[in-house]
Amino acid sequence: MRTAVILCGLGAFGWGASGVVPNLGHATPEADEQRTQEVSVLARYSFDAARRVQWGLPNRLKEISGLAVTSTDRLFAHNDERAVIYEIDVPGQRIAKEFALGDPVVRADFEGLFVLDDRFFLVTSDGVLFEGLEGEDEERLDYNMYVTGAGRLCEVEGLSANVERTHLLLVCKAARVRELRSWVTLLPWSIEERRLVPEETIRLPLDGFTDRVKGNEFSPSGLSQAPGTDHFLLAAARQNAIAEISLDGRLLGVTSLDKGRHQQTEGVAFLSDGTLILADEGTGQRGRLTFYRVGTDPPGTDARRGRRPGRMLDSPFRDSRHHEEIMAKKNSFDVSTGIDLQEVDNAVNQARKEIATRYDFKGTDCIIDLDRAASMIKLEGDDEYRLTAVLQVLREKLARRSVPLKNLDQSDVETGSLGRARQTIGLKQGIDQETGKKMVKAVKDHGFKKVQVQIQGEELRVTSPSRDELQSVMAFLKGEDWGVELQFGNYR
Repeated sequence: MRTAVILCGLGAFGWGASGVVPNLGHATPEADEQRTQEVSVLARYSFDAARRVQWGLPNRLKEISGLAVTSTDRLFAHNDERAVIYEIDVPGQRIAKEFALGDPVVRADFEGLFVLDDRFFLVTSDGVLFEGLEGEDEERLDYNMYVTGAGRLCEVEGLSANVERTHLLLVCKAARVRELRSWVTLLPWSIEERRLVPEETIRLPLDGFTDRVKGNEFSPSGLSQAPGTDHFLLAAARQNAIAEISLDGRLLGVTSLDKGRHQQTEGVAFLSDGTLILADEGTGQRGRLTFYRVGTDPPGTDARRGRRPGRMLDSPFRDSRHHEEIMAKKNSFDVSTGIDLQEVDNAVNQARKEIATRYDFKGTDCIIDLDRAASMIKLEGDDEYRLTAVLQVLREKLARRSVPLKNLDQSDVETGSLGRARQTIGLKQGIDQETGKKMVKAVKDHGFKKVQVQIQGEELRVTSPSRDELQSVMAFLKGEDWGVELQFGNYR
């Protein structure tokens, strides 16, 4: 039902085999000082109770993960597990319709939404883009899929576009390569060429953000351009903060959000009149939309009915078909696997040095080559005996650098006509579908109470109202051999 466009390998994007992002320039403090007369977007809003109204969302949007507004002020949202897009009727405070990509509906860890003319783009945490048109209520639609390769560089959480609307901007939440760990990064994806454009990568120094929030991290979760300006607001759910930036690499301001009102801000959007909308995922409660209007009372305030600005509306968010009760709180964790390619690179270099200096390898022609884009190591030796010795050295170096040997997928040895031997080693960077299905079945067959397991791309999410049950599931998964070393994270 879909058309898939697959773009393979970071080398195709101009980063080369190393996967290193170009060292682009960024704004200096002197440049910032010269532009202090610019009007601040954050300064337009008062983030106190007197200037906001919040709506509780129905349970279908409990895990709301993104917002998007069209040029005609139509508001759309999505949650983080299925490619379902909801239109929200702001004046009527209700869900107007919902439509989805795929039949059955695509399941993945969706983390951002952007609407460009009549096209809807969703992005997953691994940087996979899904493109579809708008549908009627409950319609299931064809879609295009683009594997951008951004997931090898970072965990993606947030989607917007540049001012000219020529590139989508994939927001990096957490770096997966060392070169990005000191930066807040936006990865541009050309809509026309359907590829990442590394030479236009936008990077802002991380310490500029951490100097203004608690802790030593700033983990973006949503991005949107302020109307009438070239400034963007960048939300960070974990830090309960929102920053103002420009796409030439300047940080223009950071403000903290009320933790009581903003439990986990995952989406940012603007109406054409400047009204700022923040979407918060429900952590044991309903998801929320919060409206901040510039200079006037927020939408939904009605003095005649005695509603004070800033309080959550007393009546529940109205659903166009039925009212949904608030679900019981659910805890969760994610199961994944992967290899730090930088540590693999270090191990490969160490193995090369040892082979070059060891007496028993003197006069041999042995090769170890890491293809980071393909997540693969290529080995060559004069014969199978030498190849086995090279592999042994490499495995020792990998183990010392804490690279999980379970994640090495060794091919059979190939021997040429002259006796030269070759072998490839695949580096498993995710849980494949077959293994994921086996894990889901094993958890279900074990009989855990009120536990749900869902496959989300190359990861699993385990949810349950009981934290004790989650601990039991984790212990069970750790005790079995799945052919990869499991990693557990994102505890909620």
